[in-house]
Amino acid sequence: MKKITKKIIDDMDSEFKDYSYKSLDHSFCVAYSPKAMGITIREWMIYIEEYCKEREREFFFATNEYEKPTVYFDATNEADWRKFQKLAFDEQIKFWDSEGWSLHKVQGKENRFKKKQ
Repeated sequence: MKKITKKIIDDMDSEFKDYSYKSLDHSFCVAYSPKAMGITIREWMIYIEEYCKEREREFFFATNEYEKPTVYFDATNEADWRKFQKLAFDEQIKFWDSEGWSLHKVQGKENRFKKKQ
């Protein structure tokens, strides 16, 4: 555990107060949290729809593995989302391979990259 520093607080506060779309531009998905966001789910969905229209991004709403309302970007349904995620993961593997790392799979755990010997 680490102490919550002033820098962490300032960064989180600025992200919370950022109503521009730049924080969403690099997101794959975002879950709705009423207490954290301070807006209703309807307001959040309208905000997301306006963002996607302006940025010309495809999206769909569904629940995540924790049953929380979530917007998934760059796809219009779950099948497209899974394909998009597979492509993004394949790109990560290529990048790390070019940097001298290889994917190490551990059953029942998260995949890890390890430095090649």
